[in-house]
Amino acid sequence: MGDWQDVLWKLAPVFTSFGVLIAGASLAHRARHREWIADNQKEEYRKLLSALNRLNLALIDKHTQRNSSQDPQALIGALSEAINTSLFITEFLKKSQVLRDILAASKKLEQGGKFEDYHEEYWRAIKQIMNAATRIKM
Repeated sequence: MGDWQDVLWKLAPVFTSFGVLIAGASLAHRARHREWIADNQKEEYRKLLSALNRLNLALIDKHTQRNSSQDPQALIGALSEAINTSLFITEFLKKSQVLRDILAASKKLEQGGKFEDYHEEYWRAIKQIMNAATRIKM
């Protein structure tokens, strides 16, 4: 029985090394996974901000009577596509209702509402999205 104990004591550092390697690999994998999720969230926030910016520019052009090659209704469709393909920020979109509000404001503007009301809602939405995007932790 004494021989086995000696062998086990001699192999203890080897087992410990393997344990440390396995734990380290697991921690590294989790960190990479969190980073991957954060990168995808940031990319989806960028796409959302870009789509909102294009919509805003088209509505400004339309409101100021400038000729614009972009149709706000087509941009709303593009915005809906950006929303429907978002996988990593769906909770934010559901909780904040930011897009519902901006789409309602743009619809109201299209029906003769005040541009200032739309623009106030637009900037509120942008700030809310930016705040959510900057809180992403890696």
